[in-house]
Amino acid sequence: MAATRLISLHVNKGKTIAKCLADRTDYSENEKKTENGKYISSYECDPKSCDQEFLLAKREYLHIHGFDYKRNVIAYQIRQSFKPGEVTPDEANRIGYETAMRWTKGNHAFIVATHVDRAHIHNHIIYNSTNLSCDGKWRNFFLSANALQKVSDLVCIEHGLSVIVPRPYRERPKYHNAAFSGSMRDAIRNDIEEALSTGPKNFIDLLNMLEAKDYEIRQGKTIAFRKTGNKRFFRIDTLGPEYSEDNLKRRIVGEEPVHRDITKERDFGIVLDIQKIIEKNKGANYERWAKRYNMKQVAKAMCFIHEHGIKTFDELAELTDNATKRFDELSASIKSKQKRLEEIAETKRRIADFAKTRETYKAYCYSGYSKKYYEAHREEIHDLTFSFRHLNFVYRFLFFSHNKRPPVIFILSQETLSLQNYLVLQTFLHRPARIEFQAVGLTVSTVSKIEIGDRVPSIDTFVLLSDFFGVSLDYLVLGKEH
Repeated sequence: MAATRLISLHVNKGKTIAKCLADRTDYSENEKKTENGKYISSYECDPKSCDQEFLLAKREYLHIHGFDYKRNVIAYQIRQSFKPGEVTPDEANRIGYETAMRWTKGNHAFIVATHVDRAHIHNHIIYNSTNLSCDGKWRNFFLSANALQKVSDLVCIEHGLSVIVPRPYRERPKYHNAAFSGSMRDAIRNDIEEALSTGPKNFIDLLNMLEAKDYEIRQGKTIAFRKTGNKRFFRIDTLGPEYSEDNLKRRIVGEEPVHRDITKERDFGIVLDIQKIIEKNKGANYERWAKRYNMKQVAKAMCFIHEHGIKTFDELAELTDNATKRFDELSASIKSKQKRLEEIAETKRRIADFAKTRETYKAYCYSGYSKKYYEAHREEIHDLTFSFRHLNFVYRFLFFSHNKRPPVIFILSQETLSLQNYLVLQTFLHRPARIEFQAVGLTVSTVSKIEIGDRVPSIDTFVLLSDFFGVSLDYLVLGKEH
């Protein structure tokens, strides 16, 4: 059994590449850890001068390409730790060598140093990021740690060692079951609860109790606590909603804490507030652009009112409700169908995995659940198990019908075709509904804010409104002619 970890080695601040490579390799080749260098092996390099050979390859790469990447990885390190008492140092070194050879495919120079100074024997494998031909580099990839673990497991199985069987999250040991002291915020919450249990008279009395418990309290916009000996403060608003200043005051007087929704309601408005823009000192150019923008929005709103023959604000509100309802229904329908398509694609993939690995699982059952057979076909058995759990009750029946291929794929393909045709039609209807919804929202926002006096139109807007309705500015502003 071997646990692996892949580490990218970069250039440390204030050091050269040569110094960083020397530090990494010198630690790995420590004589006290490797019994005077007895358990050190290498590929395409000398362990005593591997750092210089790595550096020479990088210089050749720079000579060929003429440039190098910023924040470049100078080398990669693999830590391979074995179960105590399961392997000897010589065998561990051989396993590390084979793992490195398969991982790099023989294209990168590396050293393998086996450390025996701990209760568990472990390998330090360092391989050059530049390949042997000096014209390319090894690039890390997504989930490379999982791929490295699989390579290591294969080598361990070939040497007759056990492997780490992945366990579901619910079966893994949790920190709260172990001797875990908790975070600093937990300690502050516990001290606050203990102080509240003594019955403080007011919030100031509560803070005095915390100061008596060796807390330093920082007053300001938000109260913060720091235990004596700690470096950082913890704000009271990061302890949770029940420990906010208002809720603590309520709990002191015997009231229930209030849980407020901290999400702010967004102000829906298309027309910009010129006065607020002026107060924020955005500049004259931005102010001119905002005025032109508002003129365009008001013009769009008036055109919409004229096209739909709207006379009162109630008619506009009714049209808004209908447009919003129609747009929301179409959007919800499209999202539900798209979600169903994703579910069908996942189910079809699981069915295909099940069909590929079903015979392997049958042989596993006929072997009497042999451990040797399980180790040889562990990935296929795991894939079938995951597919079986995903399909749930469907495959509870298909699992026992081995002689006939189930017609589930055909049914799902037919459903996929019908859903795709439906989405094409709904998308065609969704676009005009969205345009109408945006136009109605623009009109309602513009008219309502002007009507309730929340926003005063500019003089250019007044002129545009007077021309549109065929009235004078006096009548538009004062309600009567002068």
